[in-house]
Amino acid sequence: MRIIFKGIKKAGNVDYVGAWFLKAAKYIQGTNIEVAFVSTNSICQGSQVEPLWGTLLDTYGININYAYPSFKWSNKASGVAVVTVIITSFSTVNKEQKFIYYKDDLKKVKNINPYLVEGCNVIVKSQGKHIQL
Repeated sequence: MRIIFKGIKKAGNVDYVGAWFLKAAKYIQGTNIEVAFVSTNSICQGSQVEPLWGTLLDTYGININYAYPSFKWSNKASGVAVVTVIITSFSTVNKEQKFIYYKDDLKKVKNINPYLVEGCNVIVKSQGKHIQL
């Protein structure tokens, strides 16, 4: 993780799976390759968004092409925990039409942000100071 996220501030907050996202973003530079991952939903929440997605968007020009936001996943084995996962697909190509999949619905959108909702690529950043009232 230290090697892959070298020089990226707050990278210590990113889950291990974030390294695969960053490695893929580096690998597809200058190509039309589209990457898709199933991962835990935590990489699209809280303090992980800024170091991971900020880097993917700003440094590597990544665009999210389709997403399946948080859903429960488990298998049929006994004693297996249920995990909340996401599916995301991205590339350096900014496709005109993008999709957000839901259990019983498909929504066509113009942009998918790092929180896997339709909207511009705004990232909530942590602040070092408290809000003064």
